[in-house]
Amino acid sequence: MKAMTLVELVILITIVGVLAFVATMNIDSYFYTKLHACAQKIHADIRYAQYLSIAEHRVYGIEFDSGDNYYRVYDPDTGDLAIDPYTRADLELDLDDSREYEGISITSVNFDSADEVRFTSLGKPLNDSGTDLLSTGVVNLSYRGHSKQVDVYPVTGWVEIQ
Repeated sequence: MKAMTLVELVILITIVGVLAFVATMNIDSYFYTKLHACAQKIHADIRYAQYLSIAEHRVYGIEFDSGDNYYRVYDPDTGDLAIDPYTRADLELDLDDSREYEGISITSVNFDSADEVRFTSLGKPLNDSGTDLLSTGVVNLSYRGHSKQVDVYPVTGWVEIQ
């Protein structure tokens, strides 16, 4: 049986170190991608609430509950949930019950000090009392040391991921 030389041992440790570094970078990238996908889902659902308001000429809103890690798109006048155009189910999402977004947290929500944004039939954003949104609304998400922010701008209702 032949023993390893010191040079072979150093090369082996270097190779293992490089592989561990690459694996760590890929895992970190996975966490970021998962968080970004959740931010895109929230972005799309906010835009869908705005679209429904314009298409149906009535107010729709999206209400967030950061304590329960949940949000829903609904008609504030009736309380009825909007229908998800893809699943044909009620448009609500509990991040804790979702395999796709498990572990992601809604850390804070601020739409003029409220947890909800609504849209007029012209797509203009409103706060939960039905008055014009005065400042940029923000939904903050976090997952394993990463964070994302979804902004809703007043007047235009433009939605953007930061």
